[in-house]
Amino acid sequence: YDQQQQQQQQQQPPPPPNPYNTNNNYGNQNNYIDPDMYQRLLYDLDESTLREMTLTHELHNLTVQMESLLIRTDVLTERLADNEANFNFVHNRNIELDANCTELTARVSELQSQMETYEAEKARYTEVDKEKEKTMKELREELRKVTDELEQLACLVETERFEDEKSKYLENLKKKQKQNRKKRGFWSWLFGFGPD
Repeated sequence: YDQQQQQQQQQQPPPPPNPYNTNNNYGNQNNYIDPDMYQRLLYDLDESTLREMTLTHELHNLTVQMESLLIRTDVLTERLADNEANFNFVHNRNIELDANCTELTARVSELQSQMETYEAEKARYTEVDKEKEKTMKELREELRKVTDELEQLACLVETERFEDEKSKYLENLKKKQKQNRKKRGFWSWLFGFGPD
């Protein structure tokens, strides 16, 4: 029996290498495992372990990326909130400026209307001034004519007065001479004797 068992052990293939230091009892016929299956199981175990390590590493990387993304999300959320606040401020400021522009536009339109009214009044006053200037020119011309007439009339009056005084003087002179002739006689008057 022992000899037969030794022959069977010699006919059995050698055990496969054991990189994982597992205890394999190939000598025991009751615990016999197929070597190919055993190698496949070890290969599958290696693949699973490597896959697990890869997935763990990828999960770690994804976790780090997710934390970085969460931080960036928080930063972007704060920036978004700030931008929304700035946008609301600028929007409200633009609404206020638009209202001010509308008010200023209305004010400008009102001032333009007033300027047009003033320009029309100025043109009317200019026309009135021209008419007044024309009237004053006519009045000056009339005054000059009247003044000339008054001067001529004054000259005539003065001439008349002078002529009247001259006439009176000559008349008085004649009267005096006549009276003297009566007093001195003919020869005295003729030769100039006696008082004048």
